[in-house]
Amino acid sequence: MKILTQTIDFKLKHLLFSKGNIVFIHGFSSSYYKSINFLILLYKKGYNIYSFDLPNHGENKEFDHQYSMEEYLEYVEEKIKSLNLKSFFLIGHSMGGAISSVIVNKFDNIKKLVLIDPFNFGHCSLHIHIHRLGLKLIKPIGPLFTPFLAKNPTNLSFDPRKLLISLFSQSFLEILDKNVSEISKPILIIFGEQDETINPERSKTYFDEKFKDKRDYYFKLLPELKHSPQNEDKERIKNVVLEFLKHGK
Repeated sequence: MKILTQTIDFKLKHLLFSKGNIVFIHGFSSSYYKSINFLILLYKKGYNIYSFDLPNHGENKEFDHQYSMEEYLEYVEEKIKSLNLKSFFLIGHSMGGAISSVIVNKFDNIKKLVLIDPFNFGHCSLHIHIHRLGLKLIKPIGPLFTPFLAKNPTNLSFDPRKLLISLFSQSFLEILDKNVSEISKPILIIFGEQDETINPERSKTYFDEKFKDKRDYYFKLLPELKHSPQNEDKERIKNVVLEFLKHGK
């Protein structure tokens, strides 16, 4: 199956007798289109797939300003509501994983949550210390991202540093940390062991502590994979995800 053109929304022929619905949220400076081969594999296994480009990402560029993370949360919540799904599985990658970590608490009809190399509070060691001390960032942190952005060309229609500042802001980190603590759905977290964008070890320590009493929490650290495992080894990640969706492990 080949998708010839990219649009704002991901559309495939609806499966009348599907195994369930999957909503996929892509990451920072990305697009659902970058993970389209992975999504098609899930579709071929009998799942209806729903995804879309976030504002100022991919083909979704009709906005007059760079969204803050709070605005992204509102956008994704309304977008999912418009799908009018009876129930669904939620998958989020990177920044989309952070969005999913908050959004999951907004919908009673989400069956399970899958996070792939998600941005998380545990990754931000500097911000954790600031948070614990009750302090706030005084100087803008945008210039800190210049080396990262030089190595990772963006797919944004606005200055990416503005979005990164919002992502690392005290207000969003507090929202994210609070909502992770309140996740009640079964959750699978997948990390590439070689991820150089979001630290796998700090992330695992954080999530293990958050979910130490949660019986339906699973963390998979996969060797040889980096920040986008669903694109680097789509067959392997497909199998890991399907095992969790079907059997919860």
